[in-house]
This record gives sequence, C-alpha cells and structure tokens, in this order.
Amino acid sequence: MIDDPPHVDVQPLKDKAASFHRELMSTRPKYQTPGMLAQHDLLSSIAKMVHERGVRTTLGENMGTINATNLKTAHAAN
Repeated sequence: MIDDPPHVDVQPLKDKAASFHRELMSTRPKYQTPGMLAQHDLLSSIAKMVHERGVRTTLGENMGTINATNLKTAHAAN
C-alpha cells in the first residue's frame, strides 16, 4: 500500500496468515537516515531513464484483470 485510504479492513487477511505492508518512499529523508542521499540518487537515476526513454509508463493501457498472464504481458511491455 502506498496511499492512505480512509479505511482499510485487514480482518479478512488474519484467517489467511497474510501480511499487510505499507511503503513510505520518503522514509530516509523524513528520518534523516545515514543513507538518505541514496533516495536522491535513485530518483535521479529514474528521472534520467525516463528522460532518455529507457523506461515508459503503461498508465494509459488496460491489460485486464490482474493475473499471471497479464502481469507477464505488462512486464514485457517496453
């Protein structure tokens, strides 16, 4: 999860022995960790790849239901 939905019910996960994880991209700078400049390096690297068209978005494409076949298709799209 990378956003903050108003209500997330994790109860259905409990019977499945599943995990729930939240990602905070700005953890390093927020807490001023020793490796916080690594966040800058990572974002600069991605920005360069986007600028040079080394990566591109699939935002405008709908590849259907999330399943193994469609995930493989999405990962192969480039």
